[in-house]
This record gives sequence, structure tokens and C-alpha cells, in this order.
Amino acid sequence: MCGIAGIVEWKNGSGDRRRRRVWEMVRGLAHRGGDGAAIHEEQHCTLGANRLALMDPERGHQPYRFESLPLVAVFNGEIYNHNELRNALEKKGHVFRNTCDGEVILPLYAEYGLDCAARLSGMFAVAIWNAAERALVLFRDFLGMKPLYFRLHDHGVAFASEARFLREAFPGQVRLRHEAFQETAVFGHPLPPGTFFEEIEEVPPGCGIVFRRDGKREFCFRKFPEFRDKFERSEEILGHLDAALRESVARHSAADRPVGAYLSSGIDSTLATFLHLRNPGTKKGAVYSLAFPGEEEDESERIAPEIKPFIESHEVVSFAAADLEHLRTAVRYCEQPFLSGIAAALIHLAGRVRSRGEKCVVSGEGADELFWGYRHFRLSAVREVWKRRPRLLQALGRVFLKMGSGIPGYEGRELLRILDCPSAEVEADFGFFSLRSRNWYRAGDTWRCMRNEQRDWRGLERIYAGYGEAVRRRCGEIPQNPLEAAAAADLLVRLPSWVLRLGDRCAMARGVEVRMPYLDDAVVDRALRVPDRWKISPLEEKICLRRVARTYLAEETAQRPKRPLLLPPAFLAVPGRPEWIEEYLSDEMTRKAGIFRPEAVRRLREVLRSENAERIGVRDTDAQQCAFFVLTAHLFFQEFSDRVAGW
Repeated sequence: MCGIAGIVEWKNGSGDRRRRRVWEMVRGLAHRGGDGAAIHEEQHCTLGANRLALMDPERGHQPYRFESLPLVAVFNGEIYNHNELRNALEKKGHVFRNTCDGEVILPLYAEYGLDCAARLSGMFAVAIWNAAERALVLFRDFLGMKPLYFRLHDHGVAFASEARFLREAFPGQVRLRHEAFQETAVFGHPLPPGTFFEEIEEVPPGCGIVFRRDGKREFCFRKFPEFRDKFERSEEILGHLDAALRESVARHSAADRPVGAYLSSGIDSTLATFLHLRNPGTKKGAVYSLAFPGEEEDESERIAPEIKPFIESHEVVSFAAADLEHLRTAVRYCEQPFLSGIAAALIHLAGRVRSRGEKCVVSGEGADELFWGYRHFRLSAVREVWKRRPRLLQALGRVFLKMGSGIPGYEGRELLRILDCPSAEVEADFGFFSLRSRNWYRAGDTWRCMRNEQRDWRGLERIYAGYGEAVRRRCGEIPQNPLEAAAAADLLVRLPSWVLRLGDRCAMARGVEVRMPYLDDAVVDRALRVPDRWKISPLEEKICLRRVARTYLAEETAQRPKRPLLLPPAFLAVPGRPEWIEEYLSDEMTRKAGIFRPEAVRRLREVLRSENAERIGVRDTDAQQCAFFVLTAHLFFQEFSDRVAGW
């Protein structure tokens, strides 16, 4: 894992200035590496990297150079099939100087050109300078696990692992992209490929861009695979999935340093950690769990008993109100505001990992997207039943609601909307990846807090349309099956733009690499071939994953319900929070930033201070969600406004 950066100038720009700017970017990315920084410089191009050494730490230095061709590369991430690629390239006559995974990139490019990207398996962001063609090639892994941004200018092009370092790559200020606030209020993140800065974009996942003096050309080396060639027999489903998971965990556990694990009580991280700790080739690090004081049932107390004998060192990391201090760091490194405070908790957790001298952990991220673990998948499953037997489902639903218990896993409002809405409205609300059901009510309070010029209600339709367009860019036609459409949206937009972005930035802020075995290419391919009925039903999610887990874990553990990683209710209102939170929710800061209406923020403060704060600020919704968005938007303003035009 590394931080990478570079500048290419087509005209003969100032080499001294270019070298100085690349060194500034590389040194600024030290949190992503710290094990050695270096640059490569020639007439039109300067590339640099700050390395986090997990493979061959003594010899695997960057930038990489090719002996017989004028090629140079920098690379961020892990290539899990590098041994197979190395063996094949050696048969073609290539000689390697070390065992580092990134060493295969340039020989592969020399053999296959742009097709080399499709042959890599892992999480990666790569930049290659081809001096013979005066071309810069940038590309990212299929799911966007590693970040890569670029900025075009009359002088040339600059790239970096984090967008904020591109603001001063060329003369002139970058401008604020105001639409990003609206998009984040609704979805929790800007719509790709946009960022919060007008002139800075991300390289799309699964795609690359070739920059030359006469322009740029995009290429896609892996599109989203179709939901086809489904497994039929249960033995086939479970056998393929079990084998793919075991092999994936073994690959993700490989390193020349100890590899730890993030562990909660949920089935995703429990199964991944269990397989990781049982893998004989693993250099085992500690196991880390996050705990929130004051909760009725702490996550750390619900760790599966069958996994405990394999844990050599287990550290429970407590996150208290005072630790919201990390929100400042989270906004700086994630380069955006948030709808919750969980980013601060993830930075706090990664800091504890690094304080023990460890640099790498495995995580259960990605399982909910692959095996349909989110609530909106169950809502879509209920909708499909409703379409076939509307009277039966309506009768059942009303019985449950009259009893006061409801159907397990559903809120009354959600169930009533499914049962009572006429067909056309259900089709609109619960059709294409259930966008409205997931985001409309959640965004309402946040949207109303924004100033009039920021919250054109008609703009919501544009934002929803923009989300659909983002999905279409990655997969072409949206699947007709609503469940598959929801999966495509989650995997292609929400996962890289929010889940993976948050995980990468929060961990790398403390120099920790997070590896995700569920997002291995082989696991993804097999998961997409699992029939719907083996993933979701109205009363159960992740069915096939739970069946695989029963091979290794107790029935009670395998059937545990999903518990989302969220801060406790009214966390912003509890005593002990940082004093500056009041300042960043004040009228003065609200007027200074100019994003929200002062009277709306004033009412929000009253809610958070009231005796009813715990009742009103439910989890990551309503008042607490809105307060976190206002607070972190003001932190974003304070962090970036001096070097961004357009506030």
C-alpha cells in the first residue's frame, strides 16, 4: 500500500517547480506509506510514491523502472495473483529483482499493453509513464478499492491518491463543486466521477485513462458481469462459494508482516476472521473490536465463542464522546462531510492498530453488497411477494401491525408503504434499486437545513437521475430484476463511493491497510452466479453465506441478525464531547460558511440539547444525522475554503 502522485507537462514546463510540487504531494501522502519516499524525473514527467512496505520490505522500492523500454510506474494496493503472473512472465524471459507484487506491472504492460489491467487481480491504482509515446496511463481495480484522482490543466495533467493534493499542482485555484453538497445530503457521497472540487475527478473503477498531448482516451478493462449462468444445485452453490472464500482469505492473509483482523459480532467479519486465524500460512496479528460505552449490548461482548480459542490477542477499542475529536481528521483525509460520525470511530480504531506496530488487517466489508444483506434488499423481496399475492400480504401485514409486533426486521412505516401504496407508486418507489425508499425520508431534514440556493427541490430529481446514470456508465443496461438492479447500484456506486472510500481513507489516515476477502475477484464472480432465492427472502438475508458459515461456526452464530455499525443514539448530545462542536454548530459559523439556514441550525441545536435528544436523535437518522452533516460540512469549509474558490 502506498500513496502515489505525479505531474506530466506536455510543454517544457519548469522542471524545478514540477519536482517541488511532486515532492510536496508525496510527502503529504506520508500517512499512506511512511516506509520510504522517492520520485522519478525526466523531461516531461515526474512520478513519486510513499511506500507502505508489506511485501519484500527491503527491496520493493518505487518508482518501478523497466530495463529495456522507457517505462516507469508507481502503484498503490495489492496484487494477489502476482506469483502466477510472475511465473508466466519469467517463461517469456523477464527477470525480477525482488518478490514485491508491484514488480510484475511493467513487464505485464510491455507484453500486453493496456490489456495488462484485466490480468491483475487485487486492489490497485496504477500510473505508468510511457516516454516513447509520451503517454500517461492511469487505471484502478474493478471495484474501486484504491483511490486515484486526476486534474487536467492547460499545462498537462496531475494525479494523486487523494484529491486535496491536486489543488496546487498547477497555477490557479480549484473551484468548489456545490452540487456535491446536495448529492451528499441524499446519498452520503458525491456522485462519481465528481468530487467536491470542480477540476478534479476520480478515475472510474474498472477503467483507465490514457493522457496524451492531444487529449485523453478512456478504456474499460472490466465491466460489471451479467447475472447469468446461475448455479442450480445447493451443493454446487455452497461448494464453489466455500472454496472461493477459503482461497481468498489465504491470499489476503499473505504478507511479510503480521496481519490482524477487524472483528464484530456479525457473520461477515466473524467468518472472515475465523478463516484468517485458521489459515496455516498467516503471520497473525491482533484482533480488534470496536465498542461504544453505554450501549445495552456491547459488540465486543457478543464475539462468537467458537472463534475465541484461535485469537492470540484481542483488543477491544472503546469509542467515547471525547473521541469525536477525530472528526476533524476524518473530514481532512476523506475530503467530504458525513451523514454520521462513524468515520471518527474508524480512524480511532486504525490508530490503535498502528500504535501496536501493525500495518494490515482483514475486514468483512463487501459481504452485504454481494450477498444482499441490507434492509432494502428485503424490502424488494417483500415487494416481489406483494406483486404475486397482494391480498394475502396485506392481510398478514395488518394482523402483525395490529398485534404491535410488526414483521421482524421492518419498520412499520416501511411495511405500510409497501402494503398500502397503489401499484404505480410502489413501482416508482421500490423499482430501480429502491432509491427513494432508502434516501427520500432520510434526506428530508438535511435538505431543509440547506440555504434556498442549495436546496432546489426539483434538483432532487436531477440527483436521482444522476445516480442512475452513474450505474449505467458501469454496467450498460440496468438489470430488469429489481434485486439485481439494487445489487448493481450497491456494487458499482455506493460500495466504491462510500463504503470502500471511507474504509480506505480512515485506515490509511493512520497508515493501516485494510484487506477485504469478500471482494476478491473469484468470490465476486461466484456470488453473482448465486440464484436470488439463495441470497434473500422476506425474512432472511445472506442465506448462502450463512449456510457456508455453518460449516465452521455454530448455528446460533451463523443466524445472527445484521447489526449495522452505527454510533449510539444522541451521541452528539452526551457529556464529554469536544467543546469545539458547539462552535461549529453556532450561528456565526453557519453564516460564515453560507451552506445552511441559521434558523434551521438553531432549531437543530435546541433538539440536541433537549431532554428528548436521545428519543429524537435515533441512530444515524433525523436530528443526529442532520447535525453530523452540518458539523462536518462546516469542518470541511474550515479545512478547504482558503484554497478553494467559490464559497
